[in-house]
Amino acid sequence: MALHGPVLAATDFSAGAAEAVVQGYALSKTLGTPFTVGHVVPEAFRARVLFPHDAGLDEATQQDLNAKANAAARVQLRALIGPDGDTVPLVFDSGSAHAGVLRLAER
Repeated sequence: MALHGPVLAATDFSAGAAEAVVQGYALSKTLGTPFTVGHVVPEAFRARVLFPHDAGLDEATQQDLNAKANAAARVQLRALIGPDGDTVPLVFDSGSAHAGVLRLAER
């Protein structure tokens, strides 16, 4: 079976994920295909015991989590693959890690 791209590497910023990023980047270079890094952030729900109709996704907190994940991913990419890490596209999803990574891959 021949491999083709694009290549998506998901990271949770662990040592294992760092190795997946390095190998994914190397594979994308070998195949000559685009490389993307994805991360799944937790969903930021707000609970309202007295006003349950006001419960739901906390957009401000979600945006803050996404910004922090973006910064952490850039730091990891620079450390692992050098200056090319600044140009690698980053994609994000929220929710459970396994479902989020599948949604990222489908996109």
